[in-house]
Amino acid sequence: MTQPRPAESQPEFGKLGICPACGALTQRRIVVNRHGTVICNHSHPSGKFHISTHSGYAVDACVSEDCRAVGFWVEDNDGPTLVYPLTGVRRPPAEGLEDRESQLYEEAAAIAPLSPRAACALVRVLLEAFLNRHLAVQGVFTAGKRLVELIDLAVSNLGLSSNLREGLTAIRKRGNMAVHDPYGLTDDARADELPWLFQAVDSLVDELHTTPKKWGELAN
Repeated sequence: MTQPRPAESQPEFGKLGICPACGALTQRRIVVNRHGTVICNHSHPSGKFHISTHSGYAVDACVSEDCRAVGFWVEDNDGPTLVYPLTGVRRPPAEGLEDRESQLYEEAAAIAPLSPRAACALVRVLLEAFLNRHLAVQGVFTAGKRLVELIDLAVSNLGLSSNLREGLTAIRKRGNMAVHDPYGLTDDARADELPWLFQAVDSLVDELHTTPKKWGELAN
């Protein structure tokens, strides 16, 4: 399994990082105060922007032509805090997930900054739905099967790699803990692990959809 993408948490104000709306790495952000005055439209030599001390808050915008989503920041004792959009920085794979599965992915990413525990549970729900769908396509009977059994069936019937099996098992265990042992891990520990759980989903979609589709296109 490859190393998860960097900057999986909420971005820091004015720093190079992942846009929480589109998931793109932004080179700079346009920052304005509440009066619409541009504070800074390019990276400061220090690599930081500064919120106007007169307003106490600022608005920035993703510079990606395909996004342009705005962010709303409020100054507090710990520095600028992003209060909108309060979303995760992960974006579901462009292809390979059905609409409801993508919604689960996005919901898990969105709730992660507020409740890593809830995000772990949602990723588990997503995995179960995804495996059920793909196994059904292969004619594998899954009614009443537990997730641990679905993972075994997926490995034997869908040809998943051994490394990926470990990732799916991690999703199952962390999701179960979130529900049945909610205080077994700290939120900080769950937040550190979440990028790996999302990465396991991304790798699963790649193995079952993206890679076979690409090979098929090249073979024709």
